[in-house]
Amino acid sequence: TYLFGIAKFDFTYYYISTVNQVVDITIPISSGYDRKRLNAGEIENQGIEAVLGLRPVEAANFSWELEFNYSRNRNKLISVGEGLDRYPISSFGRNTSIIAGVGQPCFGIYGYKHAIVEDENSPHYGRELYTEGGAPVPTTEPEYLGNANPDWQLGVGNRLRYKGLSL
Repeated sequence: TYLFGIAKFDFTYYYISTVNQVVDITIPISSGYDRKRLNAGEIENQGIEAVLGLRPVEAANFSWELEFNYSRNRNKLISVGEGLDRYPISSFGRNTSIIAGVGQPCFGIYGYKHAIVEDENSPHYGRELYTEGGAPVPTTEPEYLGNANPDWQLGVGNRLRYKGLSL
């Protein structure tokens, strides 16, 4: 319902803990299988969603409604399952993976960075290492690169009505 016929506002805060996620874990191939499906884990989600609607034009045969939707979600993996501290979600080639780790936001992006000179006495301290062929030397272990979840989202919608026609 529009306030004074021109504006409406809706706001929602949510916090939910979801348990018993369906996860596939890899197991030794010597078992005769390559993975095992479990109902395990807990994910915590919290966020806000706000909607602002405006009706800038209202006439006998024409109206225009404008709506903005803002949302922000934060999640965290509380547990995966017995004996597990992370869960691989997907990978991109050999170098980059999306992983959910306990205590971390879901959908963390992990990959290899360029190795740097760590010897503080070296004149090249802090610089990237390169092979003799000029290719960057990768780190030995994957590192956290960022998160696949957006910080926030914003949507805009329009509705135009003319007589019996609506877009």
